Amino acid sequence: MSIFLPELTGLPAILHALEREHSIYEHSTYYPVAVAANEDDNIAFVGVAWEYKNVGSLQGMEKPTNRTSKGFSIKQLKFDPNSNKLVLSRVNRQMTQEEREVLVNPGSKCQPADVFGDVLPKLGWGAQEASQQKVDDPDFAAKQKNNLMTWVHCWSSDADLDQLNNVLDPAFMAYDAYGLHHAADKPDREGHAISMMGRDDARAAISGLQKKFTDRNKLLAFAVNPDQRVAFDHWHGEAQGRDSDVKFSTEGVDMILFNAHGQLSTLVQFDMQDYSKQLRSNAPATSQS
Repeated sequence: MSIFLPELTGLPAILHALEREHSIYEHSTYYPVAVAANEDDNIAFVGVAWEYKNVGSLQGMEKPTNRTSKGFSIKQLKFDPNSNKLVLSRVNRQMTQEEREVLVNPGSKCQPADVFGDVLPKLGWGAQEASQQKVDDPDFAAKQKNNLMTWVHCWSSDADLDQLNNVLDPAFMAYDAYGLHHAADKPDREGHAISMMGRDDARAAISGLQKKFTDRNKLLAFAVNPDQRVAFDHWHGEAQGRDSDVKFSTEGVDMILFNAHGQLSTLVQFDMQDYSKQLRSNAPATSQS
């Protein structure tokens, strides 16, 4: 079982998926909290805060719960450079309460990031206005881009990890959006799905991985928005065991917040890895809208 759906091609398939989604969940709130575009690559990203009310039964449920779930999605959009029409949409979404109950094994721990409580206030969600995020620095976008690219490269084995001192805020925080990867082995961070806490912790996580594996990380797509001090990225990694035949690949989509100096301060990550051990083998697939 996977929480990732196969690609949908063609308008009829997409409309059918949307109709099914809306028959199960009423979208009480669907609000874009952060956006960024890369005009050179015809790519845009949108971070969406949502509240869904369960009004229809998922497979495996007897009746709707009428509960409202809060969560977060990242949309990656690609446009045709000639027509400007949307040609591809990738969506990574946190699970609802019902989906977690249906999909996750009873013995597995699912602790998704509380984006509403831990991240959105830093984007101006609440008392602070988003316009206050803007920095009077004409080179800020370039700093975001360079520091983001350095951060992604630091996960490769040939990287100089001393660069983390320049690109990461000392109080850097990383959150596991799905809640299936890091939460289970971080009992001291209960309730927040924190995968990395501080610059030193980030370095320790990367060093620990590189001691066991030869890694190569590649940036597939990115976009920055200096006005919101936010960026998004899509990356892919390949790893080979140093003392074993173990090989694996992983992929992820992130939303990154920056401090006023252009350093990465907060990261929300959808890590698209194999979660088969955490999920029921016969559970139905979820939608991702």
